[in-house]
Amino acid sequence: MESLSALDQLLNPTTGWLTPVSAQKLIDWKISDDLRTRIEDLGQKANHGTLTTEEDAEYRAYLDDAELISLMQAKARRLYHTQT
Repeated sequence: MESLSALDQLLNPTTGWLTPVSAQKLIDWKISDDLRTRIEDLGQKANHGTLTTEEDAEYRAYLDDAELISLMQAKARRLYHTQT
């Protein structure tokens, strides 16, 4: 028997909250232009080694968020495309 991760269980269309409609919304979701600009600015500062402690924490939080969102979108794509 295959054991599903907690995220797989959450996103499972038969036992979790993910429906074809919500999966498509998750797949299509994009960050705002303002947030993208902020992340790019922080990335430039990170590349130059000029982030403050607060900016470093903010940038790391954005990177953590991006990792989770990307994972959820990939799982939604996989689940959505197996349902259609």
